[in-house]
Amino acid sequence: MELNAIELTVTDGDLRSMIDKYVPGDDLPVSDLEARVGDDGVVVSGKYRASILKGSFEAIVSLRAEGQVVLATLTKLKALGPVGAMFKGVLMSALQKKLADIPGICGQDDAIKFDLAVLLARRGVAVTLSTLEIRCAPGALAVKLSGSCAV
Repeated sequence: MELNAIELTVTDGDLRSMIDKYVPGDDLPVSDLEARVGDDGVVVSGKYRASILKGSFEAIVSLRAEGQVVLATLTKLKALGPVGAMFKGVLMSALQKKLADIPGICGQDDAIKFDLAVLLARRGVAVTLSTLEIRCAPGALAVKLSGSCAV
C-alpha cells in the first residue's frame, strides 16, 4: 500500500500536554519545564539544579530529517555562565539514559535520534519511509512523511 503523505502538526499546546504526560519531574535535574516551537526548532526552558547550583535555562533543540530518522540536536543553551556546559552534559546524559531502553530512540553526543519507522512499528504500523520533512514556525512544528505501508 502506498503512503502518499501524512502531515503531523505539533502545536505549543501539544508540547505542553506531552511534557505533562511523559516528563517525570523527579527523574531529571530540571523543573518548571516549558516548551514552544520557534523558527529554529523547539525552545525548552525551565529551572535546573546541578550539584549545589540552581538557576534557569533556555535551550534550542533543532530538528532535521536524516532518511527516516528525526535528529534532535541541542544547538543552543543559555544557563548560568560556566555551569551551562556542565548542565548541558548532565541534561543530555540524563535524557539519553531515560530513553535508552526504547527501541527506535538513541542518543549520540548532543543529539537524540528518533527512527520513525521503528517507533511506528512498535505501534503496529509497518512503514518504509521514502521522504521525511520537518518544518518549524512559531507555534507549530510540521512533520510530513511519505512511503509505503504494509497492512
